[in-house]
Parts: sequence; structure tokens; C-alpha cells
Amino acid sequence: MLFATTKLLLIDCDFVLFSFNLVIFASEFIRMTNRIFVYNPTCEMAVANGLAGYCPPKRLQVFESELASLLMFAAEQGDAVVAEPLDDELVSVLTTLSAPMPQFMSQEQARQMLRSGNYTLQPWGSSKSVFHTYGVDNDFGDAQRMLHSRLSSVEIERHCISDDAFFVNANPQIIRSMGDFARAQEMFSGQFVVKSLWSSSGRGVVKTDSFPEHEYYERWAAARLRADGAFVVEPLLSKVSDVAFLYYIDDDATVSFLGYNVFASDSAGRFGRELIHQYDKSLSEWLSNYIQQIVDVHANALINSGINKKYRGYLGFDSMLFRDETGALKFRPCVECNLRMTMGNVNIGVSKFFAPNTCAWWQIGSYCAENEWNNFACAESAKHPLVIENGKIVSGFFRLSALGVNRSFGAFGYAEM
Repeated sequence: MLFATTKLLLIDCDFVLFSFNLVIFASEFIRMTNRIFVYNPTCEMAVANGLAGYCPPKRLQVFESELASLLMFAAEQGDAVVAEPLDDELVSVLTTLSAPMPQFMSQEQARQMLRSGNYTLQPWGSSKSVFHTYGVDNDFGDAQRMLHSRLSSVEIERHCISDDAFFVNANPQIIRSMGDFARAQEMFSGQFVVKSLWSSSGRGVVKTDSFPEHEYYERWAAARLRADGAFVVEPLLSKVSDVAFLYYIDDDATVSFLGYNVFASDSAGRFGRELIHQYDKSLSEWLSNYIQQIVDVHANALINSGINKKYRGYLGFDSMLFRDETGALKFRPCVECNLRMTMGNVNIGVSKFFAPNTCAWWQIGSYCAENEWNNFACAESAKHPLVIENGKIVSGFFRLSALGVNRSFGAFGYAEM
């Protein structure tokens, strides 16, 4: 097996607290232009659709619009975000925290700035439609469409190789016929997860412990084969913890490690909440012991699979600590490899504003009643006042998205010592 050499950059961030036996080129990670961030988490739906004129369902458009400002936590000074301005109260809190404030702009303003050549487009995820919307030339064709499917995750996992028996590949199977599906079910003893080629945040993922009826999977499989021509099946593992590892691939194919992120998902595998300083001592010790090895495994997988020459931008490995059939703790390095930004990129930025001994979590809420989001945020702020000491959040209720009349979505969390 070839373990190719490449520059692996380690970027200084709050989550990376270890010393690696690797060359650190943080000073080389320099952006030549400022970026315009666009929040389009429906990117996988757009990729699956394949059309430049794709438009997500109305409620998802609202979701993207009302939460677009979250990307300010991934942006840097000089960057811009396509989002509505923040409310005065949130601006005041962020100013107290010395948070860098990007410029907020409309789609039309973004198109004008991109035409000037002084900015580059930084979408949450690439698709033909986002490039079309912002008037950016691109070659997002069939090859890129398949690159952004779960077929890439399967290929990358096959290259996640380690001599350490602690690292385990799940041997996911690509299903192209009902016969393939029957063989995979037998291989995994009837305990499996089915995944469509395109989906995000756990959507398009179904586990046998959620829908035990065999007929459901037969119908699901037949529908996916008709729509996409293939899907993925993998074993159902006994999860202990989700951990994401975040990277960036630049124009010369250099893989940069940005940090790791601990998050919680629901029983169906969908995004639940982001955690800040909120994992137990054993997990912390495990990360400190294995972080260098994990980064090496991921970097070599990206290189040996050729992904680092085919893709540019942010990406994230969703990984899993699990227990095998003997109860032994194991690590699956690549549950998914998302060739896009993730909430981990946002959370790394958010985590910088919390005191070291403060534990916190945040999530996205959905609201239907008139002014429900505003009323909820107001009431929680009164019950759990935000405490900031020495420019860091210590405790209390906090918001990460703006208030507004009859908003349907809001990002919020709680912190405590």
C-alpha cells in the first residue's frame, strides 16, 4: 500500500491542543482573496437533482435564509456572508466577545462583489445550482456529481488503513441490484444501515432498529435503485460517541487539518446538537492518544484515493467510537466523508468564545406559532442570564442567530461551569 507524502498543515484552533510529530505549516495557510460564504445545506439535494436551476422546497429555503448568519463563525476578518443583518442585542453580545464581524450582504450584492474579482465564492457545499445562482463559472458536471455522492465515502473508507487493530473499516457495500441487497443483508446478519447516494445530516439514512419490517427495506431499495441506480449498505454498529475531523484541501492538493468536533446525533443518525467542552475524561484522553494517528489515516486516505486531486475546499470525516460484539472499544475512522462544510466548522468558531472550564451545547430549533422564537429566546434569557467574564461566556442562555418577526428557525444553547 502506498503511503504518499504530502504537506499536512495543522491550523491553530482551540480544539487542537496536542503536539504532533508532523511539520506545521500554519503560516502557509494564507488566503489570497476574501471569501463570500453562502449557507446552502440543501447542496446534496441540488447535486442529486443535477440542474442549474434547482430550487429547494420553500421551508428549506426559509431554513437556509434564517440560519445563514451561522457562517459568520467560520468566516474571518475581511470575509462576507450572504445573510440578513443581526439584531442589535446579538451584535452587542458578539462585540463583548470580540468576535470578528463579517460583512452581511444580499445575493445581488454578492454577485456584484464576485464579478469584481476581489472575492471568491465559499458555499456550504458545491453544486451546479449554487454556482449558477452567483454567476460563477464552473465545471460541475457528472463527474463532480458522483464525487459528491456516498460512493466517494465508500472509496475513502477503503483507504483508511492502519496497522492498529483499534481502527476498523465497516466494509460498506455498494448495491446496484436487489440481488446485491439480499447478499448484503446476509453479510451483515440482518443488522444494517441503508444510505442513499445523496443526502445530508442523516437524511436518506435508515437503520434496521428504526424500521424492523423487512418489506419496508425492499420498497426503499427498489425506489433508490430506480431513482439513483445504487445505494449503500453497511453494518449497524453499537455506537459510543460521534466525533468529526475537519480538513481543508487547497489548490495545490495540500491537506490541512482544522480540528476535531464532538457532536450528538439522534437515534436515526440526524444532527442533534453541537457540544463545547462537553465530553468525558476518557474520551479526552482517547483523543489525545490517537489524534495524530487518526489525522495520518485520514490524510493518507484522501491522498491514496485521489480525492485531494479531485476536490478543493472544506471536508469533514464523521467518525465513530463503537463497541464490537465482544464489547471491546473500536474506532471507525470514516462513517461518512462530507465534501462540504459541516456544523463542525461553525462549532470550532463558536467554541472560541467560551471559558475553558465552561461546558456548553447548542442546537437548531423549529418554531411555528406567532413570534414563538422571539418569545422563547426572551424567556430563556430571563431565566438563564448570560454571564461573560474576561471576554468569554461562562454560563447562561445564548443565541447564535437573529431574532425576527415570525421566524421559523433559531440557533440557541446553554452554558454552565
